[in-house]
Amino acid sequence: MNRLQRVAAPRRISDPLWRRIEPLLDAQDPPRVTGRPRADRRLLLEGILFRLETGRPWRALPKIYGDDSTAHRTFHRWDEEGVFEKIWDLLSREHPELREIDWRWAPNGPGPRRLSLKQAL
Repeated sequence: MNRLQRVAAPRRISDPLWRRIEPLLDAQDPPRVTGRPRADRRLLLEGILFRLETGRPWRALPKIYGDDSTAHRTFHRWDEEGVFEKIWDLLSREHPELREIDWRWAPNGPGPRRLSLKQAL
């Protein structure tokens, strides 16, 4: 099956796996009592996995995962804080097929954009 034929099904994080991941996030960024409600971290993580598995740009992230900019910022924050590596370790032990993905390579930007005629020349 070539890359064009492959369609990534949304990856759902099981409840038992989430119970192991959530404390890692709480230790890094404890829940707040006041302020704006935070985005659903479980959905954000599922969106990040979707993005890593499909290679799609962040702006193409399906809306079921929340705002693409929030997912992008969250991924980079978790990476910079070292928490995503711990999460990835848990995920790849549970889902060995994820070991084929080099998550550190994930492009930083939103993806390629169409060039104007002037830029192309």
